[in-house]
Formats: sequence, structure tokens, C-alpha cells
Amino acid sequence: MSAPTIAEIWHSSFGAALPVGYLCRTTLPDRWMRIHSLPESKRYPETKVERDEVLRRQNAAACYALGEGSECILFITQYGESRHWPDYYVEGSRYAAEFLALDRFAPEYVQSYERGQDGPLQFFASRQRWNTGAFDELILMCADGTAGPYLFANIGRRNAYAPYDGGADLFFSASDAVVEARRKFSDWLSTIESGL
Repeated sequence: MSAPTIAEIWHSSFGAALPVGYLCRTTLPDRWMRIHSLPESKRYPETKVERDEVLRRQNAAACYALGEGSECILFITQYGESRHWPDYYVEGSRYAAEFLALDRFAPEYVQSYERGQDGPLQFFASRQRWNTGAFDELILMCADGTAGPYLFANIGRRNAYAPYDGGADLFFSASDAVVEARRKFSDWLSTIESGL
């Protein structure tokens, strides 16, 4: 019997959801909550103080969902037909040198999913260990809008962390865990009813 693929491992904990935050939000609404990276829902950091706040909030939320030192899978999404690691992670980014130097970001191609009129999504995965501060470059790329969608999943916990340029979508194993997380991060939540 062959070992399960990364796609099979993902689906064992997240069902039919695809490993990208905005689609998980639609597929798993009862397991979802969102935090904002900056006060008053400001979208992009402009100062060092704001960048530090983005990192503080993102690391705290990710660590809460994933667990410090936990084994995770990092999924990176690319739009279109290309089945190659997304260029924006290594070209034209101020973090290019760091990403090229890190063997831990060597990806495994996972799968293509048709997405209708907008074309397919290509998913890449890399096994990681989540540690606070270890992914600050990646978090800031996302905060600046220079990185496409990515998501960390702790398969054993059935939890996931998916940042975007403005905050992070968090997914938990059950709705009662969402209630608890909303209490913990109440100051970082949206003030609108949808939670966006």
C-alpha cells in the first residue's frame, strides 16, 4: 500500500475544501474566523511600527492555530497553467535571496484544480515546522501584496492559517474552537457582521 499523497492528507482533515484561504472560507464557514493585521482594519503597513504589529498579530494567530513547533504543510497557490514554483517568490522580491537560499522552500507539486472561467489553480506544498518568527519574510511579502495566496495546515489538529494582505483567515477543527478563538482575538476582529 502506497503512502498517501499530500492532497489526500489535506482532504483527510479538510474535506472537499481546496488549500487556499478564500475558498476554504466558502467551503468551511463554520470552521472559519478572520483577524485583521492592523488597528482600524488598515490594510497595508507603511511604517516599521506597523510592520512590527503585522508580525506580532500574524505570528500570534498562526501559533495559536498551528501550535509552536508543530509539523505543518505549507501550500502555495499559483493561478494559470504553469506547473512551476511561482516566480514572484524568487524574482523581483526583496526576499529573493532568502528564498533562493532556503532548501526548506523546495516545493512538491500537488495538483491542478479547474476553477472555471478564471482557469486552473496550481498547488505546491512543502512540509514545514511552524515556529514564531521563522516565516516573517513570507508574512511581510503577503502583507505588502507581493506574494500570492498561501496557507499553513496542521493536519493533526485540523487547523489552518491563511494570511492575506490585511489579515489572516483561521480555520479550526470545529465551531466551538472558533468561538474560543474569537474571544481570544476579539480586539483584532472585523466590526462588520460578515466577519470580513
